[in-house]
Amino acid sequence: MAGLEQGLNSHNDTLIDHAIARILMVHSIILSIGCIPLIYSGDELALLNDYRYERDDSKKHDGRWVHRIPVTDEVIEQSKTLHTPQHKVTTGLQQRIAIRKQHRVFGQAETRILNSDNAAIFAYERYTDDGKKLVAICNFSEHKQNISSTYLGLDNGDIWQDFLSDLVKTPKPKILILILILKPYQVMWLTPQA
Repeated sequence: MAGLEQGLNSHNDTLIDHAIARILMVHSIILSIGCIPLIYSGDELALLNDYRYERDDSKKHDGRWVHRIPVTDEVIEQSKTLHTPQHKVTTGLQQRIAIRKQHRVFGQAETRILNSDNAAIFAYERYTDDGKKLVAICNFSEHKQNISSTYLGLDNGDIWQDFLSDLVKTPKPKILILILILKPYQVMWLTPQA
């Protein structure tokens, strides 16, 4: 559903990159919006659809079998092989899970959906009783998107760090508006630096 199979079958690097980014974007939301995260078996390995169920009379009536894929040693090895889509998804998920474990704002916190003034951008804020804060920004488009810091409440003079890229976003002195540019399907997890 994310398009990885289509990208691989057509040998299209752009489609592959977009599919990987889509997969990681969805998992970034699952890990940060305020719920108990669930990774369905094989998602962490970027497994493709398995159409063998269509040849099995006991299963062919139920399309859910397309996602019930056996995890093999070969697939696990692909996830350990640099530059493969499986490796990129696996390491991307490991990075996000490690970040989630380190910061309380991903756990017991409130969630507020933000108005991004851009139909392609989904944004929300997480905040704790003791003042910890996270602003998540998700680009649901295959094109770059711009968003003003004003819509996200980022123009308060704080310096914001993106957990996912280690970049620091800060408005220039005396200029309180910062325009953020997100690549296709990019996610930012921004938090104010102490």
